[in-house]
Amino acid sequence: MASDTPTPHDRALESRIRLQILTALLAGGAEDFVTLRAQCRLSDGSLHFHLRILEEAGYIRRRKHVLRQQVHSRFHITPMGRTALCAYLDDMQTLLQHIKEAMSKPAP
Repeated sequence: MASDTPTPHDRALESRIRLQILTALLAGGAEDFVTLRAQCRLSDGSLHFHLRILEEAGYIRRRKHVLRQQVHSRFHITPMGRTALCAYLDDMQTLLQHIKEAMSKPAP
């Protein structure tokens, strides 16, 4: 594992919902709020909450634009977000491997 004590950025990835948001952005490139809300099956408030955490961590970037006199937001995963997600997944893969190895040993 990278560290025994998570940093604030690591904590941003400790939520299934935030991992789902980053995965959607990684797969889709950029998504608007309505699309993310539908993909993740979240309420407006819950999606806002998790997007804010990811944005404050620097893992996503919000771009606002006006469409038909309404402000719309599109979200993109940042290079730092992509790197953090890959590192987190590597850590989880290592952890799972250690668990599998421990489970394959005979019980004492």
